[in-house]
Amino acid sequence: MNGTPLPHEEPQESNPPAGVVAYYWLKTASAGPLKLELLDAGGAVRACSASDTLVRPPDTETLNVQAIWEQPAPPPSAAAGLHRFAIGGAAGRGAGGGGGGRGGRGDAAPADACSSVAAPAVGGRGGGNAGLQPGQYTLRLTVDGRMFTQPATVKPDPRGAR
Repeated sequence: MNGTPLPHEEPQESNPPAGVVAYYWLKTASAGPLKLELLDAGGAVRACSASDTLVRPPDTETLNVQAIWEQPAPPPSAAAGLHRFAIGGAAGRGAGGGGGGRGGRGDAAPADACSSVAAPAVGGRGGGNAGLQPGQYTLRLTVDGRMFTQPATVKPDPRGAR
């Protein structure tokens, strides 16, 4: 049964979220959708996720595992407070996840703000930055018409090639 997930009731440690982990604090809730983007060194958007992204549950008719293992992660929050969101965990996708671990591969309907990015979706199970090449990136948070940026460095996976 190699590759079969453990039963969800089996105690286990959560995987770290995949991608670049962004922490952001909002003094008050955003009046409109919040957008978080990951840009490469050339300024191209590599991943995008918005707070108004509609997350669809997994299609249980096509699953070969328990549905709990494929639950999509929520989009970034526009509520007041401190938030954590992982973005860019799979090639061309935003990886959601407040806690990592069980954020599945659920499909997300792209929000208008992110529709220009190919296949934006939430999900990801951790295990490194499989979708990102090592290098310099910029996180860009857009909230209530204001943009905030922060540099990010993706380092090579220390475990080496597999």
